[in-house]
Amino acid sequence: MMSGLLTMTDTADYYGSALRLLEGGTFGTVASWRLLAQGVLATFLGLTQQNFQLTIALLVLICAIILRSIAFRSSKSRERVF
Repeated sequence: MMSGLLTMTDTADYYGSALRLLEGGTFGTVASWRLLAQGVLATFLGLTQQNFQLTIALLVLICAIILRSIAFRSSKSRERVF
């Protein structure tokens, strides 16, 4: 789901850095490579009062909405061609 933002091997460091950001701390060494990932994750964690399951559910919902709109646009453009 979030492979573009979070790599599979560094997710624990990203999650830890997002929590540190919410507490006013700094990013870890590995997490500082992709600042957008921690910023988005920290934002949603802050909005959900650090509920990780709800945060992931919101991110999945956003991805589903985006993918649906892309598929809808793609089907509309095919109708115009044929």
